[in-house]
Parts: sequence; C-alpha cells; structure tokens
Amino acid sequence: MRDYRVIYTLFASEAIPIVRWLPSTCRLIVHCAGTDITTSAARPAAYQKALRDVLQTAHHVNCGSEFLVRTALALGAPPEKTSVHYLGVDVPASLASNVCEGAAPTILAVSRLHPVKGLSYTIEAFALVARSTPDVTLEIIGDGPELAPEVEG
Repeated sequence: MRDYRVIYTLFASEAIPIVRWLPSTCRLIVHCAGTDITTSAARPAAYQKALRDVLQTAHHVNCGSEFLVRTALALGAPPEKTSVHYLGVDVPASLASNVCEGAAPTILAVSRLHPVKGLSYTIEAFALVARSTPDVTLEIIGDGPELAPEVEG
C-alpha cells in the first residue's frame, strides 16, 4: 500500500477492505451516507463486525444527519470522533440574489425517489414558497418506483 497520510471514504462500507491493512501513520476519515450503515442489521454477521471495526478504527466519522450519528454510535463509533457533516454548498447571499435576476425561479431537487429520502418535505416546502412566489416551479430528477406515483401527479 502507498504511504497515504489520509484516506477519506464517502461510504463506511468502502473502508471495510482497507481497515485491517491501514498503517498507523494514516488517518481514516469515514463518511456515513445512509444505507451503508442503516442496513447493516440485515447483512451477515461478518459484515456487521467489519463495519463496527471501521467505525471504531476511524480517526473521524462524519455523518450526513443526526439520525446517522445516532446509528453510527449504536454501531460502536466513538462519540468523541463522530459528528454531523451536512453535504451541500453554502451560496453567498450576493451570488444567490443575482443568479436568477429576471428569470422565473426554479427549485431543482435531485434524489433517489424513495420515502426515506424525505422528498415529501421538499414538496411541502415548495408549496409554502409558491404562496409568495407564484411563478416558481419545482423540478424533480431521480428514479425510484416507490415514490414515482406520488410526484408524477
């Protein structure tokens, strides 16, 4: 293995094959994104043990939500090394106010179309925005038969 100083994995499951070979000089940062840790109970015992090893070995465990932090902690992630790290981009107000000047605003939601993704909240929030901004539109991009009938109408 190369002499890496930091390894970052977007999914905790991606670290399973490397954690046992990780040199002590390398820092492992693991991001828990969702199903990589929420479905572990349905997986074989060997996977569950390997995932616990990853969470306990990592120098830091980033989670995409408070729910995922609680899940990671329940799986053995050390509390002092576990935190929420929301994925997204902060847009400065000066940029946001000029981007769509003169154009009808469009809200774009890109997601897997599944109830656990909370798209219903996006639709509810859009309805609130539409009350004060009548020309706003919502576009949804994604796939997933579980929710498709709900959003196609």
